[in-house]
Amino acid sequence: MRAFVLALVLFVAPSIARATTRHLAASLFGETVGEVRLTLSGSALSYRSELHVVRGRVRLRETAFIEARFDPKTGALLRSTAQRCRGPDVPHARLACSRPIRRGPSDAVPAIAAETFLAREPGGKRSCLHVIDEQSGETGDECATVTRAADGSMTLIGTKLGHPFRARVVAGLLSSLTLPDEGAHFVATTGPIEVSDDDLFAAPIPFRGNPAAALRRGELRLKVVAPPEALARLARVRAPGQTVVTRDAGALAVDLHQVALPQSRRVRRLLTRVAFVLARARDPHIDCQTATAAFLETARRHRWNARRAIGIAFVDGRFAFHEWAILETASGAIPVDPLLAQVPADAGHLQLSGDDGSVGDLLVTFRDGLSLVVE
Repeated sequence: MRAFVLALVLFVAPSIARATTRHLAASLFGETVGEVRLTLSGSALSYRSELHVVRGRVRLRETAFIEARFDPKTGALLRSTAQRCRGPDVPHARLACSRPIRRGPSDAVPAIAAETFLAREPGGKRSCLHVIDEQSGETGDECATVTRAADGSMTLIGTKLGHPFRARVVAGLLSSLTLPDEGAHFVATTGPIEVSDDDLFAAPIPFRGNPAAALRRGELRLKVVAPPEALARLARVRAPGQTVVTRDAGALAVDLHQVALPQSRRVRRLLTRVAFVLARARDPHIDCQTATAAFLETARRHRWNARRAIGIAFVDGRFAFHEWAILETASGAIPVDPLLAQVPADAGHLQLSGDDGSVGDLLVTFRDGLSLVVE
């Protein structure tokens, strides 16, 4: 999950001369989902995680790895390598792994090493660094204020690439970390971790109406009831087959229709190839994120112009948070659903964010008070 790889913050002692390892229990919305191991040795910093989530009654395992080497004086990135794998959490299961991402050098500080240098600043002073995310390549600022207590512990409050964080550092090591945008929390641990079996992502969203009948027509009007911040965010989304028609204080009505197949023979041939790839790759044991990531990797190899889409979809008789892809063609954007092998995706897909968002971010924004009415 992108939330854990892109947003996790590492806080270490100002001294970086000797190797240090910290184990952190990772939780999402109050449910423990796995462990993160952080190791600092000289100017090399590694991040390894093993997370377990349940999607549609299927238990999945995700592993992630980042190793970054930086200039110990300036913090500038010298080189980094990152990789993610995901698949069913069963013995001998084969995980689908992304290609290793290698970056560097850069004048920016690696995101997982930035706090090493911020922690050197005097207490009470707000300082900023130019940082680079080792996974996405995104660059921006990380700013934090360090408050030092009499016992030597430190509290850091700030933002990392636009996302807030709060952490407590004891004896130079991370004691706790909260990422409110992701609903994520990390806490240092020395004992075994009991992983939750709750399905945090595919919990059904309450709805009224008959989506099946509307989907057979290839179009439906969906009334979305959600917090004002969520509605404002949805109103800004521009997605194929999706049009906002009305809005009031607590709801927003959106017309959804299945994008028609284009007349262009060239585009039709492309979509036929896409459909063939998705049909062959369809696997009931993976989730929407894994399926979409695998499709996007295939799209890059074939030089197809595709991007990720995050939102809500009607799957297996219920609305739930979902992920799919948008394929740019000469005839316009076409949504495709790698998990369901739909080309184009049906009218039950409501996009809530582009490829710059995350499922965790959407859960924070839309989760409370969200309901749907099929009109």
